[in-house]
Amino acid sequence: MRRLRPDNVALVPASQLPFRKEWQAIANGLPPGSVLFVVPSSDNSMQCSMRRIAMVLQARGHHIQVMSELP
Repeated sequence: MRRLRPDNVALVPASQLPFRKEWQAIANGLPPGSVLFVVPSSDNSMQCSMRRIAMVLQARGHHIQVMSELP
């Protein structure tokens, strides 16, 4: 059985879904296998959690791009 792997992954807060096309364009511009993390500017607990997850994935060899959400 073959395992499918997406080229890039973008993890964004639900409040950023209206900007999906913009985030998708940024994610598509990253190297294959990258993960784009969009962290909320106001929710400190979620921001901290997402940054920790990004650090764990980066330590495992993934290319990570962390950005703040759009206004």
